[in-house]
Amino acid sequence: MKLSPYQISNDWEAIASVIEYVLPPLSSEKNKDRMNNLLKTLIEELADCWILSKDGGTIAVFITNIIVDQMTNDRCFNIHSLYGYRPLNMRLWTMLFEIVEKKAIELKCNKVVGYSSVPRIIELAESFGWETDCRFISKEV
Repeated sequence: MKLSPYQISNDWEAIASVIEYVLPPLSSEKNKDRMNNLLKTLIEELADCWILSKDGGTIAVFITNIIVDQMTNDRCFNIHSLYGYRPLNMRLWTMLFEIVEKKAIELKCNKVVGYSSVPRIIELAESFGWETDCRFISKEV
């Protein structure tokens, strides 16, 4: 379920407390305003916050946005961050990957992209036919 800006505002403390742990590698701890900037982006609907729930309880929260490569003009549906409150079974992972891919097609994106260093996530992505060979390299300056 996609959260509305109102729901995000009301639940921001809970959302921020988990999302901060799974920010992508582009985020720098030097940026003290990063969570406020993320909230602003979500409230302005430049990104979306989703929850996956089961039996009335939230089991995962994730943030997505569209990124456009400035050089090629490729549109990518970006899984900005994903936090699971508990391990998901294969049926739920399958559902999550299908929802994300369907949304990317709906938004006329060429690819779905994301970041992860979690071996289980990489393994799952590979099992769904995602490319996982590329390495993200960075250095804090």
